Amino acid sequence: MKRCWREEQGQTIIEFILTLPLLLLVVYIIAIAGWHWWTQVTVSTAVHDGVVRAARTPPGGYPLVEGRHEAVGILEAALGRSAEPYCENLRLHLVPQRRGVYGELEYSHTAFLLGRMTEKASSFQRAEQFYGGGPIGGTWEGEHMPWE
Repeated sequence: MKRCWREEQGQTIIEFILTLPLLLLVVYIIAIAGWHWWTQVTVSTAVHDGVVRAARTPPGGYPLVEGRHEAVGILEAALGRSAEPYCENLRLHLVPQRRGVYGELEYSHTAFLLGRMTEKASSFQRAEQFYGGGPIGGTWEGEHMPWE
């Protein structure tokens, strides 16, 4: 009876040793996929919020500086020390033909056993410099305003 118990105990240890690498691989893949998802969401949020901040900058301000400051703040808060390469790849551009701001960020890196992973986001926002009202005389393209 004791001998049978020792054989089963040894078998359990061998089974554990054989399945442990597979279990660790699954945990590693889940952790890397979670990190990739988190950074993708963070990159998307940072680019969008930076572009919106730049678009809302009043005339005479520095829209690209303010937008970049907003985006870098989000990246650093969410990613900590890992944010540096993302901040270096952040690009904001004024688009005068469309009266707006365009932002993009793309960063690729290699994950052990999983290969190349890329986080990419872009956003466009029209500049929010509002027009103060309809034309003088209360008409717009020959139509009367509803309150007249």
